Amino acid sequence: MNHREDFKNPSMIIQRVIDNLGDHRVCYFRGDLLEGDPDTLVGEVDTRETWERIREHLDKLGLEDVILQLRVLEETIPEGYQYAMVRVPVSDIRKDGRFRSERVHQLLFGEWVRVLDLSTDYCRVKDLARGYLGYAHRQSLDFCSEKRYHEIQTLPRWVVRKQHAFAFRLAERRKDRNIHILEQDLGWLPLGSSLHVADANEDPLRAEIPSGEIGIPHESCGLYESSSICEIKGHLPYYSHVPYLWGGCSTYGTDCSGFVMRLFDMIGRVIPRDADQQEKAFWAIEQDQARFGDLCFFPGHVGLFMGDGWMLHSNITLGGVTISNLFHPRNSYESTLFKTMTKIGRWETGSTREKRP
Repeated sequence: MNHREDFKNPSMIIQRVIDNLGDHRVCYFRGDLLEGDPDTLVGEVDTRETWERIREHLDKLGLEDVILQLRVLEETIPEGYQYAMVRVPVSDIRKDGRFRSERVHQLLFGEWVRVLDLSTDYCRVKDLARGYLGYAHRQSLDFCSEKRYHEIQTLPRWVVRKQHAFAFRLAERRKDRNIHILEQDLGWLPLGSSLHVADANEDPLRAEIPSGEIGIPHESCGLYESSSICEIKGHLPYYSHVPYLWGGCSTYGTDCSGFVMRLFDMIGRVIPRDADQQEKAFWAIEQDQARFGDLCFFPGHVGLFMGDGWMLHSNITLGGVTISNLFHPRNSYESTLFKTMTKIGRWETGSTREKRP
């Protein structure tokens, strides 16, 4: 049965679809409802998964006869360009496809995206680890087919475990006449950069990228694996006084949520990108239960609880990654932090809020 009459106008249906999809940072939909017999929903979505969610939601609303003519962006990309790996030390992800657009995220060397739109300069992409949407400069990406992507993914994943590690193109790649002499080396890859390595016994390590191989010192890297929250402590010195950078998440510069996101990634735990997303994903605990590795949340801000009332956080007030005392404030800034704290949260491995009893 068609319950179209339950809605006052097409815009109401569009709004219901948008509300159901939720966070626009990880899910893209743009469309209009064309009235007819039957009605048709036209527009575009980022992935087939989003298309299916819209179809399922309309069916639940009793609008089974609404036809979907939604272009699925990921299915419009030609063979060989569906996936891409970041091939520069740090790639800014921007809100729009313009150089002067706001930086909303960063990806490090070796991280992967699903390509949604190709252009000369900026490509619309979806971060495969967190689903975060944005635009990356085309020259920062190494494109490949779905087959090549899965081939590389079968190799063990390693990560840079030093503040920076120097990576270079291997000898056979240096014969490429399209590479200028100043592009021979990739440069200093920051902590957390990803590598896919076939033979762990080589030094330097030979890491696979879509267009070939790179070399990197063995001592600078380690196998990517899940470890305890306490292992975060080993990475903290590399962030000491790293400057604040809006949208940043590397040892070159980081914002508050990018800082804790990267720390958790280093111990094999993928958490959301932004502070409000992280707050929703972490379980609330009481102040007297707080321990190292919990996150302290504030309006638009987040920090890592260190114990004894201390919090490490990247903040614009003090210009970078610094430590503050929440429970025993020493100045007006720390007093304001304590008064405005909205939650102390804890990550539970293998759990989601939906599965919480």
